[in-house]
Amino acid sequence: MSPVEVQQALATYQDELVGDLRTKLGLFQKNLAATPLTVEDLPSELRARYVGRTGQYRLFVYPAADIWECESLGRFARAVQSVDPDAHGTPVTTFAFLRQMTEGYRMGAVYAVAGSRSSPC
Repeated sequence: MSPVEVQQALATYQDELVGDLRTKLGLFQKNLAATPLTVEDLPSELRARYVGRTGQYRLFVYPAADIWECESLGRFARAVQSVDPDAHGTPVTTFAFLRQMTEGYRMGAVYAVAGSRSSPC
């Protein structure tokens, strides 16, 4: 490139760089006067996922103990349901299913024993 072409290319580059810098500085200045976000500022998809129609927020609770152990699962499920009896999720429903299955097996054993004693033979 000739010296004139190099100067023109550098001048164009400088102009674009300065323009970009002005834009970024303007954005930084605007952000200095930013206000706190509110729920209304969130995209509608996030609001729909985390805020109910009544305005109540969705709450996620995670166990600190290993819920693959029955005692830990029971403690966690009872603790969650003591705060909100209508709470649901995998640990709570798993605990309810396990209780029902255990009770069903116990009752099945009782019926089996009771039924075997009344055999006609």
